[in-house]
Amino acid sequence: MTPVGQWHDAGGGQPAFLNVTTASDCPFDGLIEADVTLRLLDSLSDAKAATNCLMQCAAIEFGRRKIRVNAILPGPIESAASRGLFKNAELRHAFEKEVPLGRIAQPEDIADAALWLAGPVFVTGLSLQVDGGMFLFPFPTPAELPGGSAAYEKRPG
Repeated sequence: MTPVGQWHDAGGGQPAFLNVTTASDCPFDGLIEADVTLRLLDSLSDAKAATNCLMQCAAIEFGRRKIRVNAILPGPIESAASRGLFKNAELRHAFEKEVPLGRIAQPEDIADAALWLAGPVFVTGLSLQVDGGMFLFPFPTPAELPGGSAAYEKRPG
């Protein structure tokens, strides 16, 4: 897991810390949320949940100093890292059908959320889901992915 947090002066001397909870070395980069546990990736889910809890504790601690601490929890993102993954139309559709807004996020969607949280908003301790509503539905099951369950049961782990 790679922390992507950084300080930002939101103007008026009110700094903010923003963390994006994602895993750079996972084939499902940007697709796994901390509150979704997958059979093969449960340790990753545990680490994401711990990171979000740490963010909330930091929001309490740093709030006394007027420092806001928030996190972005992205869903599927079409980026350079995932472009190959989403070239598979069947796999792409398996994810898009789980998103009420009907599409995979673009990097700009995450950037817009980050700019809002880094701005002069009266928000701290928030884990903002930026996934088009995917968190409202279950993560695609292995049976729904190309190759079905059998393709994923053979994976080491």
